[in-house]
Amino acid sequence: MEITVTASVVLVLTGILVGLLNTYAGAGAALTFSIFSALGMPTQAINGTNRIPVIMQTLAMTLGFKKQGVLNIDHSLKLAIPTVIGAAIGAYYAAIIAPTVFEILLGSIMLLLLAVLLYDPKKFLKPAVKNFKVPRKIDYLWFFLIGLYGGMFHVGVGYFIITTAILSMGYDLVQASAIKGFIVLLYTPITLAIFISHDQIWYLFGVLHGAGNIIGATVATSYAKKIPMNLIRWSLVAMITVTSLDLFGVIELKVILQNIIKLFI
Repeated sequence: MEITVTASVVLVLTGILVGLLNTYAGAGAALTFSIFSALGMPTQAINGTNRIPVIMQTLAMTLGFKKQGVLNIDHSLKLAIPTVIGAAIGAYYAAIIAPTVFEILLGSIMLLLLAVLLYDPKKFLKPAVKNFKVPRKIDYLWFFLIGLYGGMFHVGVGYFIITTAILSMGYDLVQASAIKGFIVLLYTPITLAIFISHDQIWYLFGVLHGAGNIIGATVATSYAKKIPMNLIRWSLVAMITVTSLDLFGVIELKVILQNIIKLFI
């Protein structure tokens, strides 16, 4: 697929923003979906191509968080097993079935997460559990369901991982973000292979956007221990709000981005 120089710049620059947002807040994939759509990519190809920058971004995140000493690899590996299984199943069905109810389901879940963040922020800023919990049977079930969802749609999957890691296992927001990046890194290559087998990947778009993702994630993880938890929390609130408004049709993020891109392309 041919791509202009300006479109390439747009993909890299927006990729940087997505990398910054996804490191802690998540929902950056919503911006990726809108950018790809504005550049003329069909829905199924968007869902598949997005897995390329996700791999690049989460690799940078994982290396950065490991360097900062905030990644619990032991717990992450245990939780990754059911997540990978769920993701493989989800990606298979996403590749063959059009997700017609995706926007409504995702928007509803986003609003529920927004309510949690606004109602009891102390749980996210200072978790009540001081010692990290070994994953329980119920945690494995949650992460299987998270994988199922992530394999199908990916957008917003970080919210589920972060929420579960914080409320169920006692991690703070930075540590939960580290777990999120590691687990997503492990399951995404499998989902990418499934979408490749169904010819639903635009490689150059994915690589260019992914390059920006790496830059954004590297910058964000470099300051993992310096960023105020409250700032991260409000980043979550902002991204969930924007994503929900777009999904429910209150705002048209894709149209806004298309108009902006047309000014330069």
